[in-house]
Amino acid sequence: LAVLVLFMTRTLNLGAAAGENLTVTGSATIGANATIAAGARTLTFNGTEAAVDNDGAITATTGTVVLTNGVSNADAGDFTMSNGTLSVGGTSADFTNAGCALTFGASGTLDFIGSGAQTPAFNGDDTLQNLSLNKGALANLVTLDATAVPGTVTVTTGTLRTNATRSFPGAITVGANGELGSTTNSITVTFGSTLSITGDLVFNASGQTLRFASGAGGQTTINNGGTFQMTGGGGGNRIRLEQDGTS
Repeated sequence: LAVLVLFMTRTLNLGAAAGENLTVTGSATIGANATIAAGARTLTFNGTEAAVDNDGAITATTGTVVLTNGVSNADAGDFTMSNGTLSVGGTSADFTNAGCALTFGASGTLDFIGSGAQTPAFNGDDTLQNLSLNKGALANLVTLDATAVPGTVTVTTGTLRTNATRSFPGAITVGANGELGSTTNSITVTFGSTLSITGDLVFNASGQTLRFASGAGGQTTINNGGTFQMTGGGGGNRIRLEQDGTS
């Protein structure tokens, strides 16, 4: 489909039947609702980041919504991923518009794709859950701010860096072509659950504090081929390791 326009009283519903996927290659204007109601269906927008004009509601009860070239200062519409996935490519993932609500259910996932470097931006009403990176190559970077990610983090391919003090309460998995870490000085990163590292866990900055949970619920496993790298400063600028708040 070259162009998609949904006016205020119209609803696009992708159901469970085989083949009910839709790809919009050009511009898309959502004035009403676009919904994936059931099944592993995919709704893909391949237009430029400015070509997706969402003033209604894009909802995935299951399935996947793909913004191939990202989104720039998303319009006043909502993205609701009840148990679905929102995949964002390109170089822009800007959801800061005050009228845009980005909401994920317990199994909902925000997935970063493509080769472009991304620094996602959110407004105070956005509610994330699970986060994943499928960026195609280790060198492809996503930089995350302090926005809470209460669920799991899975870095299959690509590099995820945090530039602010934050907590990761859910389980973390870093694949062989993935990296998780930070190059920002004087921040604290807290891990509240298990870490399974087959790729790289890299913290390269001065004065950082890394906090790990104890017991089976907080076990950190560096698998075969995985690495844990730390490069801090001298004196008080060393990287500090803590378990349950104790060095």
